[in-house]
Amino acid sequence: MTDSRGQSDEPVVDELPHYQEILDSTDWASLETPYGTGEPLPAVLARLLHTDPAVRAAAVVEALRAVTHQNTIYEATLPVALYAASILNHSATGAGESGQDAGHTPHYPTRAALLD
Repeated sequence: MTDSRGQSDEPVVDELPHYQEILDSTDWASLETPYGTGEPLPAVLARLLHTDPAVRAAAVVEALRAVTHQNTIYEATLPVALYAASILNHSATGAGESGQDAGHTPHYPTRAALLD
């Protein structure tokens, strides 16, 4: 994003905080979710970068369910969205299995699931 309201003619680039900073600086226990507080969210969000695509896929479902239940926005929605945006360029979010083995559920890149 850019903001051209700076003092110079050069646009000011707005950057997201590092994903770990979002996890560490957010008071998750004080944020409302449909299931109570956001206290468990840091562990769930950290799993979005796990090496196992199945773990990442489960984390996407769990994290998004906690902040978008019944199409409602909760207090924890914004920091979760910021975290998701901040990891979109992480290599783990682009890794995955696009095929389907017999008897196994296919795992799609976490990045696609987060954007969806």
